Amino acid sequence: MKVYYAHSAQGQFCNLLPYERWKTLQSHAQNVGNSAANFAQVFGAQDIAYHAGQLHDLGRYSLEFQARLNGGSRPVDHSTAGAKIAVERWGSIAIMRAKHRTQKLDEIRGRLKNGDPCRVIVTSLIEAGVDVDFPLVMCAEVGLDSVAQAAGRCNREGKRPSENRSVWIFAPEAQWKAPSELTA
Repeated sequence: MKVYYAHSAQGQFCNLLPYERWKTLQSHAQNVGNSAANFAQVFGAQDIAYHAGQLHDLGRYSLEFQARLNGGSRPVDHSTAGAKIAVERWGSIAIMRAKHRTQKLDEIRGRLKNGDPCRVIVTSLIEAGVDVDFPLVMCAEVGLDSVAQAAGRCNREGKRPSENRSVWIFAPEAQWKAPSELTA
């Protein structure tokens, strides 16, 4: 049986490490599904969130994506396959989510371009390939790969002097509770 991978592993000199060190797609999908379900549990949507988490990287089950992990330079769309299944299964709600996301990203980019105040709060990481550039990124304690991804949104375009850019990593307080809007 062929093993598919979600992430390659690199050594300190950016050399690819052996496959045993790579993240399998099966374990990645399971982890993402579980994480999404945990986030959505506060508002009772853990089942659909689990499935959405499982679907989000379905396109990584392709020879093209696997070649990319092995050093290929061609960009590979790995999100559309899962989105198609979501639309087939859940209908227009999945389409509305994608359209809403696009509209919000356009609004964020416009505000940033115009120098307008812009605060974005997300429950998960703004993924790779989304070009937004903030002077400040605040991130709850997460894995190092997620911190690096979030930090990549701070001064992404290199236009701000070092004193005008920051990445803050914080731990939520133990007694933190979800806002009532999410638990109603």
